[in-house]
Amino acid sequence: MTTLSGPERPDLFKDEFLQDIFIQTAKCFPNKIALRWQNEEITYYQLHQRAMHLASVLQQMKNIGVGDRVGIWLARSAQLHITILAVLMTGATYVPFDADAPQERVNEILDDLQIVILLVDSRASILHPLAFNVEHLHENLFIVGNINQKRVDTHRNLPAYIICTSGSTGKPKAIAISHRSICHFIRADNEMMQIKYEDIVYQGSSAAFDMFLEETFLSYSVGATLVIASKMDILKSDQLHNFFIHHSITVLFCVPTLLLLMHNDPALKLRLINTGGEACPQTLVDRWWKEDRIVFNSYGPTEITVAATVQSLRPGQPISIGAPLPNYVCCLLDEVTGQPTSEIIGELCIRGPGIALGYVNRESLTKEKFTEYGYRTGDRVSIQFGQIFFHERIDLQVKLRGFRIELDEIEHELLRFENRVVSAAVAVLYDQLIAFIVGELSELQMREELRHRLPSYMVPDRLVKIDGAMPRLSSGKIDRKALATLLVKDDIDKLKVMAIEIEPERNTTNELDSNRKPLDIVLSAFQKSFPHKQPKPDDNFFIDLGGHSLIAALTITELRQWFPSIALHDLYECRTAAKLAERLTLLSDEKKNETTLKIPNTCVKPSYTRIILCSVYQAIVVLILGGIVSLELILPYIIFVRILHDHHGIGYACLGAYGILFIVPLFRHLFSLIIKWILIGRYKEGDFPLWGWMYVRWWTVEQLRNLAMPETFADSPLMSIYYQLFGAKIGRNVHLGSINCEAPDLLEIDDDTTISSEVHFQTAFVEDYTLKFRRIYIEKNVYIGSRSVLGGETRMKDNSELNDLSFLPPAICIPAGEVWHGSPATYSHCVDSRAPPNSWTNTKTTSIGTTIIFSVIVLLFIPLFYFIPIIPGLILFEYINLKSVRNWIQIFIFSPLVGILYTCLVIIQIIAVRYLIAGKPKVGIYSTKSLVYIRKWLFDGILAIALHIIHTFYATLYMIPFLRALGLKIGRHCEVSTAVGMVHSLIEIDDECFIADGVLLCNPHIQFGQIHFQKTTIGKRVFIGNTAIIPDGKQIPNECLIGCMSLLADGLQTKQSCFGSPAFVLPNREQPPPDTSETSTYQPNICMVCQRLCIDTIRIFLPRIIIVIEIGIATEIFDHFNRSIHFIYCLLLLPIIYMAIFVIPSLVFCISLKWLLIRKYRKNHYPLWSWFVWTSDFVTVTYEQLAVPLILEFLQGTYFIAPILRCFGAKIGHHCFINTTQITEFDLIHIGNQVVINTGVELQTHLFEDRVMKMGEVCVEDRTNIGCLSVMLPDTRLDLGSVLGPLSLVMKGEDIPPYTSWQGIPIREYN
Repeated sequence: MTTLSGPERPDLFKDEFLQDIFIQTAKCFPNKIALRWQNEEITYYQLHQRAMHLASVLQQMKNIGVGDRVGIWLARSAQLHITILAVLMTGATYVPFDADAPQERVNEILDDLQIVILLVDSRASILHPLAFNVEHLHENLFIVGNINQKRVDTHRNLPAYIICTSGSTGKPKAIAISHRSICHFIRADNEMMQIKYEDIVYQGSSAAFDMFLEETFLSYSVGATLVIASKMDILKSDQLHNFFIHHSITVLFCVPTLLLLMHNDPALKLRLINTGGEACPQTLVDRWWKEDRIVFNSYGPTEITVAATVQSLRPGQPISIGAPLPNYVCCLLDEVTGQPTSEIIGELCIRGPGIALGYVNRESLTKEKFTEYGYRTGDRVSIQFGQIFFHERIDLQVKLRGFRIELDEIEHELLRFENRVVSAAVAVLYDQLIAFIVGELSELQMREELRHRLPSYMVPDRLVKIDGAMPRLSSGKIDRKALATLLVKDDIDKLKVMAIEIEPERNTTNELDSNRKPLDIVLSAFQKSFPHKQPKPDDNFFIDLGGHSLIAALTITELRQWFPSIALHDLYECRTAAKLAERLTLLSDEKKNETTLKIPNTCVKPSYTRIILCSVYQAIVVLILGGIVSLELILPYIIFVRILHDHHGIGYACLGAYGILFIVPLFRHLFSLIIKWILIGRYKEGDFPLWGWMYVRWWTVEQLRNLAMPETFADSPLMSIYYQLFGAKIGRNVHLGSINCEAPDLLEIDDDTTISSEVHFQTAFVEDYTLKFRRIYIEKNVYIGSRSVLGGETRMKDNSELNDLSFLPPAICIPAGEVWHGSPATYSHCVDSRAPPNSWTNTKTTSIGTTIIFSVIVLLFIPLFYFIPIIPGLILFEYINLKSVRNWIQIFIFSPLVGILYTCLVIIQIIAVRYLIAGKPKVGIYSTKSLVYIRKWLFDGILAIALHIIHTFYATLYMIPFLRALGLKIGRHCEVSTAVGMVHSLIEIDDECFIADGVLLCNPHIQFGQIHFQKTTIGKRVFIGNTAIIPDGKQIPNECLIGCMSLLADGLQTKQSCFGSPAFVLPNREQPPPDTSETSTYQPNICMVCQRLCIDTIRIFLPRIIIVIEIGIATEIFDHFNRSIHFIYCLLLLPIIYMAIFVIPSLVFCISLKWLLIRKYRKNHYPLWSWFVWTSDFVTVTYEQLAVPLILEFLQGTYFIAPILRCFGAKIGHHCFINTTQITEFDLIHIGNQVVINTGVELQTHLFEDRVMKMGEVCVEDRTNIGCLSVMLPDTRLDLGSVLGPLSLVMKGEDIPPYTSWQGIPIREYN
């Protein structure tokens, strides 16, 4: 009899339960970190307490105890570990299910095993009657209180867990493992592994895979730390090494496939790797073994408790499955008789303490497999030189990608297709599952139905139809060896292509290998995106493979190594590898025929003399700007005090303070106008060096103009007058929204034209370190939609139109009567031939009258809106005198009250104006000269001001009641950020919607001198991304997603997503991380709501209180100097006071707050209802309320902005032109040297899709250019010397190749 025995170690047998191993460690090392899950660290003590409390809840509320079987169907999370321990503590047996297991398979196991309860989480709605949300259990802990866990009295031979594997009869095999077996294995296995207290162990296995117990309870037994990887971390196997480096992982248990896909980075701290679950290739050992790293290969079916043999691997040595663990015995049986044999080759049989209790409810199979000699594995092996060498399977069971698969079970499911399948056989060829059938079943039908009945790893990769009969042996059995001969050569070639081994190291060449066809490259990229599938040429990327926008972007980035000009829309249009390869072949041929040579972007580095002179000049201008700002902040208080001291009474004092708020805005506009004509005169077309004399003059004028806030005039006749005064040529009856034109003299707009809100005219911009001025012509009766951008040297002919969110590239002319749309803009259709209505033509008297009304509102009412909220500060600081305390102390006493009253009065004013003046407009069409329009314009104006002065109020829990007070019908659990343009009474928003920052929501259409009011409805759980545009009059179905910087697609259906300009429907949508739950995203408990209310309350009032304190201190300082210096001379001190009292303390506070609360932003994801999201928002809005308006806005376009952003954690190189402040998660920003970032660019390091904050890095390499209003989403890169044009969106995961130019939504290459 051929046998091989492990060492005899009776000391490894202990009288214990599986949970006792954990509990003993928790008592010895209570403060040691047991689990790391995302941003949470849980000590052994905390884990023990949570598990014990949950066990008590299960016992008392659900009567769970000894002998019960409890199903666990949770996503990867710390809660999963807590739940498993809790079930063990009750004395019950747990039955784990993979988080992605099909519902039908779970239901079948629940019925077969008579499971009493199925514990689930909130990631999806589970319809089974046994399902119970463990998070709801956890919420009921306060009911239970501190209840001591009941003593569990059970036998050590009762099952600790039951794991279900593939079964040959079509039913899963349920394998029961006793406490005695698993506890012995933990101790015996660690005799070999030697896991230590200080180890950090990667937890990547599914709870339904028995390797989970090895990596988890081995760590628990010694007090090591487990780091739980999320599903997204696991799927990104080519980036997993970064996860290991970040968490300093030292121990890894995994299947060999993971190591083949993973990058062996020198920075890895792995000291031990244990592979198992499938054959380990020699190449893997050669690549991963090191002198200071042990590599093990372990073997064992689930039936003998995780593993029974292990071998230490080294390069150059033969790979075996090792020798038995302590107390195990391996022997060989004759494959036919099942009796012991003396041959060196036979069927492996294992006996020892790890033998399972058997198959649940399968007595006959248990007797067959568990014999007097031990467990018959069904593996043909040989025993030589004290080692066991695996040869092949004897039966139809195979191991593929680490999973045990019974081919019989798949065949059984295929035969359930009734009349469509007559006979079926499954084989493994070229590492893929191939199904052979006689029948009429299609491959698509097979996949669609089997994915609901089988785990994804058991769904065949290919379907081959056989004409005639299935090949059979003389015995009548299917001849499986003959199946491979049925494949035609074309099928074999395709299988070989899909079986190409993917090298994890990144290919460093951009040249297409002449020996590789485009189809091979595309399939290789698809395979890398879907490592657990075998993509085929005709597989639909989105439907068959399950791709979504993120995976699509990552795939395109991979393909750009060989096809630099490939764009995201190519994949959305082609969808299959075959069609995409065909298009890429055409692109490659076109590139070969091109004669244009791409020249890298060059920029002349300015001399240090020019930099110093420019910086000194800009520093002086910034001081002047600070002095002007301080006039509005401090002067009302100073004048108030002076009038009171002159004994004129509080009424006159208030009137004087109000007068300052009337005069200062006029002064700002007049001062900027005078400076423009003195410094510039008229702008002329041309190119000028950055940081030169022309640049600093232009920069000065733009800073003064922005400080004057010309957007106050938007959508009124005053806007045309304003731009005419600055040199623009504006015709009659021109409607101008909040446009941005940075060289007004170069803009010409003819009569009867409508320009919507937030339109950007590129008459001035910076590119390649050069300031460029270009002219733009707009002819008669033209319409330009909201948030559009017109490049330099563009022209729009009579009666032409440019739709919302469109970019008209430089030197392009839109012909008369045509409508263009999209970014970049292309022809859409011809304009309707209808003539403008009569309301567009107004008498001179009407025009003058409306202009006077708008002027009165701007000059008198708007200052009043600013004045009323400061009245409490005027009274408490200057009128009331607490004689018992000094003035300085009085400031600090009253500042909290003044700051709170200021914010509350702003909100009260808005509500009052809404009901007393604006009213409730009805659906219809009104003239822009009508009283309805003027009232609506006034209300919009004060909302825009409120967004500026109480920015911290937005995106809080208080926002929803505020919107309801304004007349908006909005459902429960909605989140609304800084959305603008709303007519509140005409909008209905259903439950659980999310409206992100900067959304232009249902802004009424204005054209031909008319405004159109229409009703809009938004369904349940609709997500609208940042800066998206939703026109009024639309109905958005339930659970739709409108992407960032996108329009609403026509015909959008329930649960669909759309993206782009023009918009198109996305085939698939990225699913929320499996570790998130309904409680942490959509339906928070009362405790979470109270916690967030506290944070929101602080974030709303604290920044305003700080400003109030600064105002009080600055006023006292001014008053102190005014006692000895003339008032006029004191005014000259205001710039210094502003910098010393406002700027420096605010910057220090914002920087300190960031480092104290957040420390360092890292790539991660967090649900909306989490402390990290709330504190991060607190830091962000404080930065946007204090640092940005008080100083950073003035530093745009200077050398000073980069050092300050570095203090927040951003990584910024030298000599960068940065003309934006839209940066939040600073540590995730990487900007290289000599980078140009234009106006309104947003480096967006987070997304809030599905109410999960997903953060990633944004990298902008050296000598790159980013055009105005462009957005880079998380995990994007702009490589060396590349150009991103205006109004462009770089999708999450995209990487733009070096020295290329891209533009659009989504981006595509352009010359």
